[in-house]
Amino acid sequence: MTDVRSSRLLDMVSSGSAREIAGDERVPFECRGCGGCCSNVEVPLTGHDLRTLAAGTGHDPKTFMDRYGQFTLGSGFLPAARLKLTAAGHCPFLQTDGRCGVHPFRPLACRLFPFARIVEADGTVRWFKFGEERHSGCASGPGTKRRTVGEYLDGEGVAGALEGEHEFMDRCRELIAQGRSFDLLEALFAYRSRVRALYGDSF
Repeated sequence: MTDVRSSRLLDMVSSGSAREIAGDERVPFECRGCGGCCSNVEVPLTGHDLRTLAAGTGHDPKTFMDRYGQFTLGSGFLPAARLKLTAAGHCPFLQTDGRCGVHPFRPLACRLFPFARIVEADGTVRWFKFGEERHSGCASGPGTKRRTVGEYLDGEGVAGALEGEHEFMDRCRELIAQGRSFDLLEALFAYRSRVRALYGDSF
């Protein structure tokens, strides 16, 4: 399955704003907490991300989405959740000092940055690194410590989020496999049930 996020990532590779890397490639990168990656960027939310963020901020998932998120119809009319940016184009949890206000509960996409991945239907994982323009305030020059993706992510607490994403994408594939083509009216009627199937019964 090539979902919307994967398609966009591949488009970024084509445009030169991201590149595919080998899993054992040592890449220079060190986060300085500049907040540059938290503006004018789409932050997708899996069901695991949504539940973790909602609990961490003291909301139920529905209230959290009403306040901080939005659903869109993605590939195959599957619902995709993402954080709703402020009028200035910032993540709603970006603080004035450039730090993340929900760092312990941050979504998988934030934990992976500046890396992203595509998991093929057969389980093959392809890793990518965003170009310098997406993290210009972070150390990434010749003197920066080099690490593999795995070494970098060891300290990012991704285990639970990755497992949650695997379950989420498997559920997406199940729904697409069931899929028959349908028109917009049918999509609107089916939308709530598909949201529930992916994100839980809170919707």
